[in-house]
Amino acid sequence: MSGRGRYNVTILRVLLALLVIAFGGCGHGSQDQAQARGDAAPSEAEQEDLGPCPAVDAADREKVVAQVGDVQITVCDVTESLNKMSPYLRKAYESPQKRQQFIDNMIRFELIAQEAERRGYASDEEVVRVRKQMMIQRLNKEIQDSVRLSDITDEEMRAYYDEHERDYHKAEMVRIARILCKTQAEAEKVLALAREKATDSRYFRQLAREHSVDAETKEHGGDLPYFPRAAERTEGDPEIDAALVEAAFSLEMRDPLYTKVVKTSDGWNVIRLRGRRKARDLSFDDVKRQIRHRLHRDRLSDARDELVSKLRKSADLQIFEEELAKVRIEMPPEAMPAEGEAIRQPVPVPAAPAKVPRPAAKQPVKAAE
Repeated sequence: MSGRGRYNVTILRVLLALLVIAFGGCGHGSQDQAQARGDAAPSEAEQEDLGPCPAVDAADREKVVAQVGDVQITVCDVTESLNKMSPYLRKAYESPQKRQQFIDNMIRFELIAQEAERRGYASDEEVVRVRKQMMIQRLNKEIQDSVRLSDITDEEMRAYYDEHERDYHKAEMVRIARILCKTQAEAEKVLALAREKATDSRYFRQLAREHSVDAETKEHGGDLPYFPRAAERTEGDPEIDAALVEAAFSLEMRDPLYTKVVKTSDGWNVIRLRGRRKARDLSFDDVKRQIRHRLHRDRLSDARDELVSKLRKSADLQIFEEELAKVRIEMPPEAMPAEGEAIRQPVPVPAAPAKVPRPAAKQPVKAAE
């Protein structure tokens, strides 16, 4: 296939897949069409650069099987497309008839690609966006190939394990939600309400927002972080009143509501068990594989960050804060919090730009700048 033909196919492949399906409503089976378009994702091994068509004699690789305008479909092109299939599907194309069907589908794809380019889709904003995304995927694959999992040494993994040993040796921990009241009488009233729906965690969280005087936790349903028993507390563990700790560890998930109010230094508490974690004691061998993958992910992230940092320094980059401040995020009324209620969900990511309307024939859409 000529360089220009490969370029067009690369730009339009994703969006034209739908067109191929639409134009291919009759004729060969949809499964054959999908394989001929190269939609099947090759395995990691198949993606490795082993050279062009190693199974085909060098003298035959660039011989033309079909000509579609100025695009040539070569023996190598057909071979590569067929070999992206699973062995089971690949075997079906050993017959001349099936190979003819396959090349017909490749021709159909090229015809539609060329027609789409004539109609201006090569400069369509959405096509340009897809092309950029594909180039980023290729670059990301290059970075991934340069940072190999096998490069992580035992010494690095052991050092990480020793540095984060506390993460692999933890005492049993529990988590509770509490409703803090100023007086015992108030706490008893809230406890009576909580008993009405003792197994309903949402109801308890609502009671916390309505009755708790703990400003730090009430908007989060009274939630406290996980904590161990007082005797097993280590650096970094939250400091929880001993009375709450004792009451919390007496609870089970099947019966999570504590049946009495609990007196602490800051008031009277109604508490409910939210979670329980078993003690953890993991050796280096237990987590070696996990650590290797963690370090590999960190290296990949560092490599990407290093590249972006380098590009930012060399790019003519400007950010106009005053214009950024003019961006407005529209939210439907039902997504807005009630008056006085904190937002507990992240702001939705802005939607992608709307699809550009299909341009009329011979009137290409202006390229995105």
